[in-house]
Amino acid sequence: LSKVFVVMAAAAWWWCCGGGSHSLLFPLLLVVLLSIAIAHNASGSPHTSDQHRSHINNNTLWWGTYRPNLYFGLRGRHPASPLLGLSWFGTRHYPSLAELRHTCEQNELDSYGWTRHDGVAYGQQHLHDKANNALLQTHFLKRPAPDSVGEWSARITGEKLLKTGEEHPLSVMFYIALPKGSTLHLEGPHPKKGMMASDSIRLDGATAETGSFSMVLSATQAGAVQRPADVTKTKLSDLSKVHFVGLAMDTDDRWELGADLKSTLQSERQRVYTEYLRALTIYKKTNPTANNPPAPPALYLAPTLSNTLHKNYNVLVFQYFVHMPFTLDIALLSHAAHPDLLPPPRASKKHVFSAISVADLSKWRATGSSLTKELASKEEAFVQQFERVFQLQTKGFSTPQQRFAIKTFSSLVGGIGYFAGQGIIEQNGVKLLTPPQELYSAVPSRSFFPRGFLWDEGFHALVMQPFQPSLPREIWRHWFDLMAPSGWIPREQILGSEARSRVPEEFQAQREDIANPPTFLFFLKAMISQSKLHNSKELGTISMDELLPSDETNLKSAQDDSAELSPDRLFLAQIYPRLLQHYQWFTTTQQGMQPMSYRWRGRTINHTLASGLDDYPRGAAADVSEQHVDLLSWIILYADVLAELSTLLNQSDTLGFIATRDTLVQRLEEVHWNSQVQFYADVERFNETTQEYTLTSHIGYVGLLPLALKQVRPDSDHLGALLRYIRSEQHLWSDYGIRSLSKSDLFFGTGENYWKGPIWINFNYLLLGALHDYYGVLPGPHRDTAAALYQTLRSNLITNLYNVHHKTGFVWEQYNALSGKGQGCRPFTGWSALVVLIMAEQY
Repeated sequence: LSKVFVVMAAAAWWWCCGGGSHSLLFPLLLVVLLSIAIAHNASGSPHTSDQHRSHINNNTLWWGTYRPNLYFGLRGRHPASPLLGLSWFGTRHYPSLAELRHTCEQNELDSYGWTRHDGVAYGQQHLHDKANNALLQTHFLKRPAPDSVGEWSARITGEKLLKTGEEHPLSVMFYIALPKGSTLHLEGPHPKKGMMASDSIRLDGATAETGSFSMVLSATQAGAVQRPADVTKTKLSDLSKVHFVGLAMDTDDRWELGADLKSTLQSERQRVYTEYLRALTIYKKTNPTANNPPAPPALYLAPTLSNTLHKNYNVLVFQYFVHMPFTLDIALLSHAAHPDLLPPPRASKKHVFSAISVADLSKWRATGSSLTKELASKEEAFVQQFERVFQLQTKGFSTPQQRFAIKTFSSLVGGIGYFAGQGIIEQNGVKLLTPPQELYSAVPSRSFFPRGFLWDEGFHALVMQPFQPSLPREIWRHWFDLMAPSGWIPREQILGSEARSRVPEEFQAQREDIANPPTFLFFLKAMISQSKLHNSKELGTISMDELLPSDETNLKSAQDDSAELSPDRLFLAQIYPRLLQHYQWFTTTQQGMQPMSYRWRGRTINHTLASGLDDYPRGAAADVSEQHVDLLSWIILYADVLAELSTLLNQSDTLGFIATRDTLVQRLEEVHWNSQVQFYADVERFNETTQEYTLTSHIGYVGLLPLALKQVRPDSDHLGALLRYIRSEQHLWSDYGIRSLSKSDLFFGTGENYWKGPIWINFNYLLLGALHDYYGVLPGPHRDTAAALYQTLRSNLITNLYNVHHKTGFVWEQYNALSGKGQGCRPFTGWSALVVLIMAEQY
């Protein structure tokens, strides 16, 4: 409603300024503007009443490690949130500065990832930087604070990665960037030569979203860093001091701070080198008989920040040069919770700098030994909760295997990010910017895909739900808030300049006719099953805030806390109308030439990006008469889930969805079964004159999807043929998992070789679920075969993923069809984290 008032006010202003001379235009313009405002409000804009209520009334999820594209980055869930981050460079050699670490990259660190993360309030991460012989650890701990969006502590530690290796000091930088126009003040003396590293640093700030706060930085290390001696005695900055800079940046440019820092430090390095050359020239003139001194080490010419504060600065960067081991504690403290920290007005003569006492910081568990104890307590609680939910120790997994699973899970939930900005859509060949949008979502890969993907997120939700059900609920509420009035949800969310900087231009625009597999149905189906098994409270007694985790100290699991079932059911009731809207869009826009047939839009001769199986071979030509069997299977699943949900919510749509499902299953058998190759297949062409179908003959994931989604009856004659293909080493079977395409296919391993053979964990997970819960237990002639396949396949997948991680330090996007080696991007702890559920046998 407020948007409508804004539009009306703008129209009235225009009228009063002279536009009203066109008497017929004003009411017409007003009607148009009102329509636009109402449509925009219904279009899935992130500023819906539900989201505003969650921002205002429940701040449990406000702060977090929501900058997954950085090695360590913090922010709040608001477009104008403060941005905080870690950056560092080594001093081993001169190129170290060019290798400044900030954003997650494919080939920088030897290994990195969250080793503990609950997705809400606690995390611990390891960063293995072999080039600098450094093992960094980052910790994050959030605390509730009354009448505020909360407060937190972060800890950054470093030690030698190889104990016998050479140690070179690091330059470690931490920054805070507030939106332009915010209040930010560096307290206390801050001389031009830098601040004492032994002193705590305090800054005070305020934004409209966070209110006022103080931030404290406190460092300890093994001795002060000094520049090496040099005969030129060049006057250079003191590396034992903390150097800083205050910058004024536009709100939308703050994400570029890392690149700006690198450029600034490189310029300073050049200035330092020039200063050294000038001193060297003087030295040679005054010592003409002396030998030329050796080139100074990289540490000698290490650049430092300028120790200046620009006018109206809203960004502060602090630079420490540290020996290892070192510890840097950072705490953000809300003035709402600690009113004594609120400084007097700056103009007042009473304003005197006051450091926050060590005793107070200890009492608040913000830094030092009290923070150490709190982190240890959180770690113990997390590990206990993980075992209670997934029971890997109970299942007999070794301690290293359990650590692997914990890291993989933690890296998924630690990769949850908050994204805000405008997307790009393409309409009739024209690219347009969307209104500003927001998304809270996990990401497939922090280094390569640090943004939200629709069909990935359905698998992510399955991993998160048993441990913390509120997370996938909140994530999917955000996704459904992005739904357009037509029912379309963009398959890839590239919001804002920062996200677009990581995506080639040709892939940035999203088209409204392009679909994606609706994998959120898996998550919804699990919620429906839980709701059927337990009695729930009346829907009317549940408030919106109960959908979010109300207390970050109380981790809830879906398996043993029936209190979660009522929020689940309320969530299902709330999104049911949107599901109907999306289902209508999905089945209409992907409709084929024949009734009840479907074709992925956007297909080219080499790619069907909408299907998620990008380069998997389809028909020889992209023909309008094609009918895609995997798309049909997804729609069967959609109708089935809607039938179950309609029944659960006492809606009147149940029989219609059941009838649709049964009709589509019949079509699957009658049209898409290729009797010659004994496999489900796409329709390559349909001859309207003869009413004949030409089917493809590729053996792989596309034709296996009906089995993976349990749409083939256990007593079906077709099941035996499908299981034989799965077990055949000449086709799909390997010692590392099920291949995406038969080894005997002409297209196997060719071209991009993305979905033409490599082993993908998401599809193997679906197959295992079908074998474990359905074909291996229900009566039928192939039950024993399915059960045996399940055991061997599960063992092969777990063994290979663990072994590859042990060798490389990473979980990978895909695994080689012949050798099982990790390939594609890494780390890929998106749907590859399903290995945790495979180990736990939760399908």
